[in-house]
Amino acid sequence: MQQLICLHYVDLPFPLEIEFIKNPNEMFVKYYYNEEKEDPRSVDKSFAEDKFVKVIVVDKKDFGMFDNFIDAIYKYNPVEVKIIEDLTEFESSALDDNINLEDTMTLLSEYVDGIETDADKERLKGILKELYVEAHDYEET
Repeated sequence: MQQLICLHYVDLPFPLEIEFIKNPNEMFVKYYYNEEKEDPRSVDKSFAEDKFVKVIVVDKKDFGMFDNFIDAIYKYNPVEVKIIEDLTEFESSALDDNINLEDTMTLLSEYVDGIETDADKERLKGILKELYVEAHDYEET
């Protein structure tokens, strides 16, 4: 099932003008969970009411706070909640210590650190991590 995202009103007399009209009935919501940028306790969770919610975990340090955040979302009766996060840091602990493997995020971080640019490298790493987590979820579905 596809959701109609927006409508366009086309005024045919020349010159042609297109007016963007946002659909007020959102069914799908993405929330980027990032403890560095904002306190999850202060977020209004009503965005999840009767919607399909995808929580993309960018930065999670306090597991208890994250659990409370997810519980608070469920109180608004969402249709479905998907939690997308990068768990590669936990997978590497299952490997033998003699093997030296680097995960994708480590390689991306090292690449960003190695390039010469005036851009904010930490911000760039954050964007790459968000894209990686989202792409990883897309492969699984």
